[in-house]
Amino acid sequence: MQDQGGFTLIETLIVLFILSIIASVVLPELSSSNPARLDSASNEVATALRFARDESIRTGQVHGVHLDTVTTRLYAFKAGTGANPLTGLLVDYHPHSKQPYDFLLSDNSSTKGVGFSSVIPLFHYYTLASSVSYVLFDEEGTPFWRDSVSGNSFILESANIDMSYGDLIQQVVLEPGFGRVLTP
Repeated sequence: MQDQGGFTLIETLIVLFILSIIASVVLPELSSSNPARLDSASNEVATALRFARDESIRTGQVHGVHLDTVTTRLYAFKAGTGANPLTGLLVDYHPHSKQPYDFLLSDNSSTKGVGFSSVIPLFHYYTLASSVSYVLFDEEGTPFWRDSVSGNSFILESANIDMSYGDLIQQVVLEPGFGRVLTP
């Protein structure tokens, strides 16, 4: 009998199985629209907002969050006590990692490539002519802003934080009034 020199069905199936495992690991990293990264980044923003709000309620002191749309940096902070709450900022510490609550989306492997859809500040306040990149929470958890020059406080009108990764967009919403954070 003559040897055909081919592969058996079992050998072919084993090779296909190994290739499918490799593809399942490599392809999500190559995809331009990996929803897991967008979910992770949206969760980071939502968690920072909830943390600052909860700390304000828990401690009775003003806490806040800064979202820098250009550098994709976010951090939670304890605000100063004077007319300008942004003087004497103390970066809060993450409740689980005990590290400063300072997160750069572009430096983290689970959020790399995710950005804010708009480069304008994300927090809009009633009767304030411009938007700002900070939000503060009072001791009741109400989102507001205090002007450092006049000392006037402004109530949050809207905060729809659009985040994008490839062709995907996801929105985190901070509701005015009670400061509830909504995620998809």
